[in-house]
Amino acid sequence: MKRFHGIIATEDGRYTLAVLEQRNNKLSLTRTKTWDSHKTVHNALLLNTGVVLGIAAYWQSDRTLFAEAEHIQATGGFRFNAVCQPAPYNHHKEILASNIVAVAPDDAYLATIPNYFADSVPESYLAISPGDGYFKIGVVYRRQLVCVYNMAPAYEESLAGHLARIERYLKIRDPQLIFPHTICWLSSEKIPAVEESEVVHIPVDQFEDTEVMQAAGLACLQVSENAVPRFSGPTFENNFRRMRAGVYLGGVVLFLIAVLLLIMPLGLNAYTGWQLQKAKAQYEEVLLSNKEIGRMVSQNKQMAEKILRMNNTFARQTNWSQFLEAIGTERPRGVYFDRLGTKTAADNTNAIDVALTGWTDNEKSIMEFVNKLQKKSFLSNINPSSIQRDKKNTRLIRFKVMFRLILQ
Repeated sequence: MKRFHGIIATEDGRYTLAVLEQRNNKLSLTRTKTWDSHKTVHNALLLNTGVVLGIAAYWQSDRTLFAEAEHIQATGGFRFNAVCQPAPYNHHKEILASNIVAVAPDDAYLATIPNYFADSVPESYLAISPGDGYFKIGVVYRRQLVCVYNMAPAYEESLAGHLARIERYLKIRDPQLIFPHTICWLSSEKIPAVEESEVVHIPVDQFEDTEVMQAAGLACLQVSENAVPRFSGPTFENNFRRMRAGVYLGGVVLFLIAVLLLIMPLGLNAYTGWQLQKAKAQYEEVLLSNKEIGRMVSQNKQMAEKILRMNNTFARQTNWSQFLEAIGTERPRGVYFDRLGTKTAADNTNAIDVALTGWTDNEKSIMEFVNKLQKKSFLSNINPSSIQRDKKNTRLIRFKVMFRLILQ
């Protein structure tokens, strides 16, 4: 089974792809796709697919002279030349350079669709496809597309006059040319009746629209190379398209290997941590099952905590001495203390949080005492957290002062 691919570049900046499959010497449309031409991801996903690109063209007599810099001329024409503008040609050719096997006029379907999708057509015929307000008429002579005309208006009663004018022009251009009188009608619309002409209906219902039919007609050029003139053949980059899929696959494999190498240490660390947690749980289970060992561990833990508190509290005697001296010397008259509490600061092992409670009969004395303590460099966070009258003796004021002692 062989596959053939054609892409049409539309005027609104889109690509339409048609994929044909050949089975038992018959072609059938199997897939279509449309995307914006600037979306590089879709273009890259063509991978090693070889495509025939269709470009909008117009047809001129081979006697017409024009500047090569302003036009690109197709080769292989008969009496007429297909011509396109350089800007769109170079633009689309650059985008799809890695996949192009040929660039041809987008009118190619007029010569290829009848040959491959009809049961029997003569070697020479007129292919007619209704457009938006005009008939697109292609003259096919000995299975080769000679020229294409866009004739308006697209009325059935006007068709005979259009064909007569084309015949007169071609006779003047080449008296030896035998003008065909078989019409291949490329549309699902009503088949026109034209005097002295045989009309053959080409089944095109499988094509969603004219753009898909144009792309399919371009794909047929990979089967028959001589049916339509070409603007160019395979690009230089196309020579490497078959190995491109291997390169992409190799890149993906290398990426996956890099990801695995990155994940493996994390996995090993997680597994090691799990093993340590498991061993720790087993160890703790043994300790809990042995009451004597558990009792000894509990006693050792309590002794360690007591030793740690004693070290934190008394290892730095200098500031403790200064602190106790400051309480005695800075205490205002009439201020008395009844409790002193300490604990190691949660956020600083080199500091102790102190709570000092007492009573007085003058609230100003408490603030005087706090102001004096704030001047000591080894004290911080001084805060009179509670000042209220005694419930039993309302003459007295009970207070609580919180501060932090910085050890040295």
